[in-house]
Amino acid sequence: MTRPSYAQACRAFRWADTLRALGWAPTGPVDLAWTIVDRHTGGGRTALRWVGKSGASRTLTFDELGRLSALVAGWLRSRGLREGDRVAGFLPRVPETIAVMLGTWKAGGVYVPIFTGFGPDAIEFRLRDSGAKVLCTHWEYRSRVPAPLPGGPAILTIFGSEAPAAGDEAVGGEHHRQLRPSQTGGVQQPLQEGLAFQIPDP
Repeated sequence: MTRPSYAQACRAFRWADTLRALGWAPTGPVDLAWTIVDRHTGGGRTALRWVGKSGASRTLTFDELGRLSALVAGWLRSRGLREGDRVAGFLPRVPETIAVMLGTWKAGGVYVPIFTGFGPDAIEFRLRDSGAKVLCTHWEYRSRVPAPLPGGPAILTIFGSEAPAAGDEAVGGEHHRQLRPSQTGGVQQPLQEGLAFQIPDP
């Protein structure tokens, strides 16, 4: 069977076929997390291949990404996140960022990306303007997060095997929660290499 040409594909294209393939209804809500990840779980297929700036690499399956994002969604709901609430992400290009985005959508939230090149003033403005209920960040960028935060959102920090920045435990007070490798407390979901992803008990 030969592949159709671009012109032939355009003539044959029907939105109804695409919606049916994605499991979407013309007038219904769109579940992005299901579309991107959950409908592909169960077969052990690779969802993401990541290569870091230091050359480290990791591979996540759809099943692993689905479980991680479900942990994020559950934690967000336990913090009172409601449909339409904003979750800001001040995060680098690591696999956990994808899990946070997917988990936000699963919980009914709106993901607000914040450019990692921004300084404290720009971060504060975007948090205040969006009304974010939660800020998710990474240990490498935690020191750039202003304190106190406007509106007092909860803060999730992804820690790796590296030591946290000095004073990080104290920043944010009782609103600060951590995602870090740990053998005590919370629900830990280890990955193959590098960072571990932990959702602390609410």
